[in-house]
Amino acid sequence: MPYYLGVHPNGSTALWLVDDSGEVRRVDGAEERIQVPDGVDPLDAIKITREAFSFHKLDLAPGEYYPRMSRPNAHHPSESPGSNPANLQERALIETGRGQLIALRYQLEEIFRVVHPVQENFDAFGPRDP
Repeated sequence: MPYYLGVHPNGSTALWLVDDSGEVRRVDGAEERIQVPDGVDPLDAIKITREAFSFHKLDLAPGEYYPRMSRPNAHHPSESPGSNPANLQERALIETGRGQLIALRYQLEEIFRVVHPVQENFDAFGPRDP
């Protein structure tokens, strides 16, 4: 059952579900249903009543998420990095990644003490003593 997100130019949104029964209904809290006539594409049935909206088919259903990818909060979309529902279960993995990031940053700082990161130095290379 595909989900479609309708986005209005003013920023408002509507989430639609196309049922197997041939009915289209909003699943974002609004109790709105559209009966799809035979031979009509369900998305076209929605577009007839929502001409100003642009529609996007969602890869995931509401509540589903990609593991280990943060997502912004719907109420604060410009805030980053956002969160992921699995953060608590993946705490050890997240902390390991942070440790690796710190080690990589330290190594880069050491390199940049010797070779300044500018365009002219991109071809520079050489051995490093341990």
